[in-house]
Amino acid sequence: MAKRASCLASPEFSSAKWAIFHTDLLETMLDKLVLSDYIRCSAVCKSWNSIVLNHKQKRIRLSNHQLPWQLIIHLGYENGQKIFGLYDFFARTRITNFQLHIPNEYNSYDYCDSSRGWLFFKVKKSEIFIIINPLSGTIFHLPKLISRRFHGGRFILSNDPCFGSFEVLAIDNFRNKVAHLKFGDDYWSYTKRSCEIGIRLFLSSFIFYKDRIIACCNKGIVSLELINNGDGDIHSLRINVLGELSPELKKLYDHSCLYLVENTNGDLLLVVRHIVVVKYDIFKIIESKTGRFEHIPVMNLKSHSLFLGNNHSISVLASNYPGCKQNSIYCSHVLTSLARQGRFLKCVFSMDEFNLDDKIVQRIPSVEIWTEDQSVDVLGEVSWIVLSMKF
Repeated sequence: MAKRASCLASPEFSSAKWAIFHTDLLETMLDKLVLSDYIRCSAVCKSWNSIVLNHKQKRIRLSNHQLPWQLIIHLGYENGQKIFGLYDFFARTRITNFQLHIPNEYNSYDYCDSSRGWLFFKVKKSEIFIIINPLSGTIFHLPKLISRRFHGGRFILSNDPCFGSFEVLAIDNFRNKVAHLKFGDDYWSYTKRSCEIGIRLFLSSFIFYKDRIIACCNKGIVSLELINNGDGDIHSLRINVLGELSPELKKLYDHSCLYLVENTNGDLLLVVRHIVVVKYDIFKIIESKTGRFEHIPVMNLKSHSLFLGNNHSISVLASNYPGCKQNSIYCSHVLTSLARQGRFLKCVFSMDEFNLDDKIVQRIPSVEIWTEDQSVDVLGEVSWIVLSMKF
């Protein structure tokens, strides 16, 4: 240890030497780094910190295209408190060099969802929600949802709240309703009931795409538009159906899991995961001149990989990340096996890896957790999480 300290203190390894590192070479290197290494580079010296901060604006635009980690939640062995951890699927290891800043008082709150690297919590027996940045500890309080109209389940952010104004979608899967909030507003806006609009719609995947809210439903692709009810600041969400489905697509929509994802080129993709026979279909969604959305089959993702999740899905360039296969789809799954040892359970989660070249699905064990019996109800789907680029 003494030798290491002497080496770091020598002029050869001083920050002044790193400060003269050529800027163009450093920026090229920054383009190749994942978030954890990116943060470490900013701490090398003042010169590097300045370059990293200037370069960060470019990375913010691509922040949803970082290789995601997996968020795992379980109860502690001793005190029964919820433990939040990160897992690197490709390295098959827990990430131990990040401290998640989640105050102890929020252990009594119900964890709901994650989006854009932020975590959503609900105060027990209420409709009060907060969002927390698990790296910085920053907290935003959201207005109360009206419980008689809505029970929040899933949440989606339009962008990282660290960088200014943002919007939130809250999805009530049980009542098949959606609430929308622009941060700073005092009230949520809600979709109308099916009986009020005359169409029976079952909404599923959602995405903020090019200043619009796009979703899938049993009728096809729809947009959600904020409209004024003529009653001051009270708004509602109007659902616009953007194109009829062919019989073949109708069958896919009715009997599959659907995921909307924006790739690194800015294209909107729809991924269909078949339930009975595990396979995937991909469509590029294109808006026609008439405002209708058309489905164009995609046979090859080329250098991209997709990570599918219930809250939001992620596209990355596979060549930037060792171990990530290009032209592949990764889909996390719920608990797949249990093993008991005394009062503890070994819980194993799995991952689908589907390659479009050979059309083969591999089910790969991903996260293993030893936990107490009573914490099984805490465990759910292992969510993908892309941590905030704010540091």
